[in-house]
Amino acid sequence: MDKIALPKPFRHHYHHHHRFFTLFLLLTVSTVVPNPVESQTQLPSDVVSLLKFKLKADTNNKLLYNLNERFNYCQWQGVKCVQGRLVRFVLQSCTLSRIFADNTLARLDQLRVLSLRNNSLTGPIPDLSTLTNLKALFFDHNTFAGTFLVSLVSIHRLQSLDLARNNHSDSLPVQLSNLDRFNNLYLEWNRFTGSLPPLNQTTLQVLNVSGNNLTGPITAFLSRFNASAFLLNPNLCVSYQNPPPAANDPLLGCLSPNFIWGVFILRWWRELQRWWCCVVGAAVMVVVAVGW
Repeated sequence: MDKIALPKPFRHHYHHHHRFFTLFLLLTVSTVVPNPVESQTQLPSDVVSLLKFKLKADTNNKLLYNLNERFNYCQWQGVKCVQGRLVRFVLQSCTLSRIFADNTLARLDQLRVLSLRNNSLTGPIPDLSTLTNLKALFFDHNTFAGTFLVSLVSIHRLQSLDLARNNHSDSLPVQLSNLDRFNNLYLEWNRFTGSLPPLNQTTLQVLNVSGNNLTGPITAFLSRFNASAFLLNPNLCVSYQNPPPAANDPLLGCLSPNFIWGVFILRWWRELQRWWCCVVGAAVMVVVAVGW
């Protein structure tokens, strides 16, 4: 079939309206479809921080953090809020893996408690010095590596710190002694080296640095803790002299926690033997008396 040619004026009018209609559609679509970056900036800052953390740490997609029309992030797993701000984030034994990325949870400036214990997170711990309200931090039973994060000692409200059973190495910062609200410090089963900081806080109630490579004398103040808190540090010793001797020699008053623990077990065994002898002796006397 032959095409019907339109008159020139009508053809010009048709093309003009066609261009106008195309421009209208483009403007409408650009208005209705949200820009992903812009839509993220409209979310609360705490939500953005959680989603960024999940992106790098939750490779198994166990955390169901959905952004539906009526989402309430304060009801998400592990989240507790006060007046709409996140103050407690606890994800224990949640099969988290890979890394704890920078610039994620460090933005939760109202956070009081942070626990990621018993997961499979690896790599270094990011800078958390912005969490100025943090009181308790539990990162034990992961595979975090690297040096002790110096930024942690700037969190002056910190009361409990648990980095046990990771792969941390290098020396412990002397600034640990500046945390005057410390109650609990768990650093066991890492690869820390060097001397043990003074840690003369009177608030310190629980301490465990066993299973590292720490060296040198333990201060008289720290010797109030049980010897089990210092076990399996081959060159660490409890000093009974002032100033402490340089050598790890019992004759010079510097005793290894392993030696002290061995003496304790030996004494306990002797007491048990004595108690057992008393029990056996009493039983024999009863048998003899009944026999008579």
